[in-house]
Amino acid sequence: MSSIMQETQRVERALKAMKTIGRDCAFFNVRQLSRSLETIYDEAFSPFGIGASQVALLWTIFANEPVALKTIARIARMDQTTVSRIVARAEGQGLVERRRDPSDRGKLPFRR
Repeated sequence: MSSIMQETQRVERALKAMKTIGRDCAFFNVRQLSRSLETIYDEAFSPFGIGASQVALLWTIFANEPVALKTIARIARMDQTTVSRIVARAEGQGLVERRRDPSDRGKLPFRR
C-alpha cells in the first residue's frame, strides 16, 4: 500500500474518531449551548441597544458596585482589555458611570 493511501486512511480514522468524540464531548456541547444562549440574549436585548456580553458585565457591576475594572474582569473571567471596551460602551450609553472613590483617590470604580 502506498504511503499516500496509508496517510489518507489514517486521516479518515482520525476524522471519524473526532466526530464521535465531538458528539460526546461536554466541553464542545456546553460551548455550543453557550453560543446559542448568547444569540437568544443578543436578540432579546437588541431593542435596548445592548448585547449579551454587555448585560453580563452590567449584572456584575450592579451586584458588586462600586467595582473596579480589574475586579469586573476577574469576576467575569474575561480579558481586561475586552471588559474595558464593553464597559466603555455601556458608559457612553449612560448605563454606568465612573465616580472617584473618596477613600482612594486613584480609583475610578463603576456604579449605576
